[in-house]
Amino acid sequence: MPSLKTFGANVMDILFGSRGTPEELALAEAARPPRLLNRVYGVLLLISTFRVLFSSCSNFGWLPFNPPLFDPTFWSWALLGNIVLRFGWEQVEKHYQRRAKARMTPAP
Repeated sequence: MPSLKTFGANVMDILFGSRGTPEELALAEAARPPRLLNRVYGVLLLISTFRVLFSSCSNFGWLPFNPPLFDPTFWSWALLGNIVLRFGWEQVEKHYQRRAKARMTPAP
């Protein structure tokens, strides 16, 4: 009978996927963008998300401000900015992943 620790590890593997091989883990570590760039993205995403939520709630009249603080099209621009930010970050992650793969691939 497997131990409780083994059972828990198996459940975690089923829910979240198994840990990668050492090569996959090394590639994932090398493919991470710089920490400062990651923090800048996190702050920009937080600001952008709050701007979308605040402006849409204000325009729908769910906040105690009368009249709405922003033009009704402002939340659309805020949402577009949020989408562009996410798309840009995806491109940054792909760049660092390609760079890591190129560095870890042995030269022929």
